Amino acid sequence: MIYKNIDFYNVSEFQAAGRENAYKMLRVPSCVADKISEGGQRMNCANCGVELRFNMISDTVKLNLCFDAEGKVTRPVILYGNIPAGWEECFKNIYYTPTEIIIKKPSEDSMRLYEKIATENNHPFDPHVIRVIMQNNHCYFIDITEGIVKPPTPDQVPKARYLAYGSSITHGSLALLQINTYAYRVAENLGHDLINLGFAGNARLEKEMADYIASRDDWDFASLEMGINILDIPAEEFRERVTYFIETVAKTHPSKKVFCIDLFYCKDDLEGGGKASSFRKIVKETVGKLGLPNTVYVNGLEMLTGSHGLSGDLVHPNVRGAEEISQNLSKLIKSYI
Repeated sequence: MIYKNIDFYNVSEFQAAGRENAYKMLRVPSCVADKISEGGQRMNCANCGVELRFNMISDTVKLNLCFDAEGKVTRPVILYGNIPAGWEECFKNIYYTPTEIIIKKPSEDSMRLYEKIATENNHPFDPHVIRVIMQNNHCYFIDITEGIVKPPTPDQVPKARYLAYGSSITHGSLALLQINTYAYRVAENLGHDLINLGFAGNARLEKEMADYIASRDDWDFASLEMGINILDIPAEEFRERVTYFIETVAKTHPSKKVFCIDLFYCKDDLEGGGKASSFRKIVKETVGKLGLPNTVYVNGLEMLTGSHGLSGDLVHPNVRGAEEISQNLSKLIKSYI
């Protein structure tokens, strides 16, 4: 979405935040989100996968934003294409009260070296593109208060896109930074752009979300992480939801690969509870029964291979766990696309 010459990437629409002339940045249109759970609606306003992208015409740009949590701070990360900015420029603090963040254009000498890095490493993003990568929380946009910018051109960004649907693990919880999440790193490894549709605590495989993902034609392959948020439902209901979700997305896009991921290693595996294993079996059986040639079953235990990758809540991968998932999943995907 282009607004004020900024590309609000992974944003479908703005919604008034109710204060400071600020806007929530919705990843899924409200007409879809209104039909899913209340928690899902809130997570739709979370900023995971949201970026503010632009080319700088002026030497300085000032953006006005605010955080939804009083007394706390969020810290978006600044990248020049694929290259994180230097220490003084990389992190910008945004507070509950309206906060002006200042972004300075790199010097010509620095940019020449950034261009060399990008060329030597086949970066899909042009280093002239400023990327303000938001974190996995609720930050609101107010205005651009100073500076002249223009949106990236198509040749400055990756041509192919990876759509990732899933839980807070896809959303990025406890990966610490959005650029550490498994989905971001898979996209980076493959030279793709990322459409992050992670819904922390609320990847409930709703029919409306399946229909929405199927309706989009702006992705080249997708992964569907399924199960961890709905371990509390009966097995047959889970089977019905998984069947509808996979069938709807994959049949609508028969030429695009859909990677069907079951549960990553979690507390239930550590305790030997068996529920996670039974849900994994359902995902595997469903993919096999549907027999769609563009679907690929992905065993979560082959992506995150053990307890070494868990955070203290015994559900979310730590940074090393997220990286293990990204490496294993990237290797698998590369063998198919």
